[in-house]
Amino acid sequence: MTLPANSMRYLVFLFPLLVDMTIACFLFGMPVRASYLGLTDTATGWLFTVFNGSYILTAFVVGRWGRGRMSVLLLLSAGAPAVFALFFLIDDMAWPLAIAMTGLAISSSSFFISFQLKMGSVTGMHPRRSAAWYAFAWSTGMAIGLLVQGVVSGPDNPWFIVPMIIMPLVVVALLLLYRDRLQAMVVDEEADDDLAHDPRYVLIGRIGIVTAVIVIFGCMGILPKVGLEELDIGTMTMGAVLFLSRLTMAISALVCMAYTRWLYNPVVLAVANILGILGFVLAAMSGSNAMLLCLGLCVASIFGGVCFYQAVVYAIMDPATAARYVACNEMLVGAGAVAGSLLAGYAAELLGAQGLLLAAAAVIGIAMVIEILVLSRGNGHATQY
Repeated sequence: MTLPANSMRYLVFLFPLLVDMTIACFLFGMPVRASYLGLTDTATGWLFTVFNGSYILTAFVVGRWGRGRMSVLLLLSAGAPAVFALFFLIDDMAWPLAIAMTGLAISSSSFFISFQLKMGSVTGMHPRRSAAWYAFAWSTGMAIGLLVQGVVSGPDNPWFIVPMIIMPLVVVALLLLYRDRLQAMVVDEEADDDLAHDPRYVLIGRIGIVTAVIVIFGCMGILPKVGLEELDIGTMTMGAVLFLSRLTMAISALVCMAYTRWLYNPVVLAVANILGILGFVLAAMSGSNAMLLCLGLCVASIFGGVCFYQAVVYAIMDPATAARYVACNEMLVGAGAVAGSLLAGYAAELLGAQGLLLAAAAVIGIAMVIEILVLSRGNGHATQY
């Protein structure tokens, strides 16, 4: 099947969209299923730690050996572990959940690193554009997955597993269909816009992505369980709340593409951090009011969109270091998620829903101080990309 280059450059972003739909279905379904199986908040946090530990290890292996043609091979096979993991969700016991999360971690980590390394050559886009579309695609996929899984994650509902089965298979089918295009090198990359690259922001991107993962995937990740048990918010309503927050994050990342100078503007960086803090504080004040909780999480998600966009574009700006930087980012995603899962589990159990959300605001505040210290080291050695 042959498609025009202009169509293919956008169609390729269906891959991260569909992969993150699958991941969202897993990550929403797991804490809900853990609640039905009687697991504590702390045990649920450790369940996510298993996922993220496997994610870090896979990122290390892929970053070291998954370059060149191997990245295409990894893309084609990325769905297999996730499909295999689904067999462990049939049993009504707790331990198979850990095995399922391990399979999902191997699939997602190998896919995302390989895709980021190939998306520039496939689309011919400038890094600041491909990074924006990538962040928009996976964030949108996660938003849709949360909404879908919120609908089907009812008590003793066997249909909860269906979205997790379909999407890995669709991804594999699409990758097989377009494998020739993925193997090709597109050379008509968009012209540079003479944007000066400040190396300090590579570190800023890493701080931002760790912080965003801790608060977006750690603290927000346990909300389906906390919503059921403490806030009296059902899975369908919570799925809609998280869908809107992730959609806000996706749109925020895409908007960043249009304002190039945002990439190295400390004022914009500060505003994004402040929005994250205010959003979580507002969510903490919501109580059982789902609309106020949604508003707060949407405001906080603007911070997430900016962080995820910046981290990717800083990592792929220089092709010579892209593989190492992308793998480093994904390892930091796993590390941040481990810290976030543990923080969320303990905070929810000891402090309740309000304490959990205020802890997320505090984490962003600490990261903001660290970023200010990094930027205070002078002007850096800016180079032209």
